[in-house]
Amino acid sequence: MNKFFLAPIYFFTFATGAAGLIYEVAWQKYLSRILGSDSVATAVILATFLGGLSAGYYLCGKLTTKVRNHFKAYALLEGIIAVWGLFFPVIFDALDSATRGWTFSPPILVILQGLLCSVLLMGVPTICMGGTIPFLTRGSRRVWRKRPESMQRYMGSTQLGHLWER
Repeated sequence: MNKFFLAPIYFFTFATGAAGLIYEVAWQKYLSRILGSDSVATAVILATFLGGLSAGYYLCGKLTTKVRNHFKAYALLEGIIAVWGLFFPVIFDALDSATRGWTFSPPILVILQGLLCSVLLMGVPTICMGGTIPFLTRGSRRVWRKRPESMQRYMGSTQLGHLWER
């Protein structure tokens, strides 16, 4: 593995880092239509997003020892995220219709009902987002051993993607 192998990895981590935050903002806008835009609703949405990332990182971190082709697993997770993003408006409309009778009155019902809605809307893609990092790092471990500075660049490209989106 050489520099030509690393360039696509840096590009994809940059792009997926930016896309993840774009998704977060889009989901926040969508869910504010159901939950409102107060601080409790925002906290519920952010907790769901970060909880999904953490769960995905943990679960997929365990799976990396059982998977042979880490890059295929990474591509599968990215594909699931993309398909979810394409169908998100349809999924949102279905959930919006199903929850029209709910009150979402602050604070308890916003937290409970909002958490349920957030998990249904964002659970799958955020778990997949969190799972991409373990598969990509495990798949690239030979490069990281030979060139430890490559890992720093890899993590830096993810952070640049986050900053670029903001």
